Amino acid sequence: MTLAGYPRPLQDALLDSARAAIASIDLRIHVGAHPRIGAVDVIPFVPLRGISMQECVALARSFAARYARETEVPVYLYEEAALRPERKNLENVRKVQFEALVKEFGNPDRAPDAGEARLHPSAGATVIGARQFLVAFNINLRSRDIAVARANARTIRASGGGQRNRGSGN
Repeated sequence: MTLAGYPRPLQDALLDSARAAIASIDLRIHVGAHPRIGAVDVIPFVPLRGISMQECVALARSFAARYARETEVPVYLYEEAALRPERKNLENVRKVQFEALVKEFGNPDRAPDAGEARLHPSAGATVIGARQFLVAFNINLRSRDIAVARANARTIRASGGGQRNRGSGN
């Protein structure tokens, strides 16, 4: 879901949406193919018009503290808002899914950037950051071989050496 708006009402809407998701989604019984660490997995702030990347970083960091306080869900900061270099890339933050994160959460390397150092029992953790636009699309292949799909993904995805967005941020 993508939302656009002024910072304060946008934050309020994000919190209302997160509360609904946290009340409805229990990761202890959820299954899926896409990596995730939380019922509300990722909240990126992307500069559109009239706001800079630096302002989005400040917004993401202050919202992370409010989000953790009001939802009791710990937060990791990523991309431009990351406080630790190893957390800049979302793939590094989400390298383990919820089930493995439950087991690793006592490790100081997995301590959150905002909120208490404990996972929400059913909603896990959330990743919040500031980044450029994300361009994502699906490709239909004439093959049922998962190795072909994975090889293509490694070639295209930024995490596999593909093109990263280097936009201006305004």
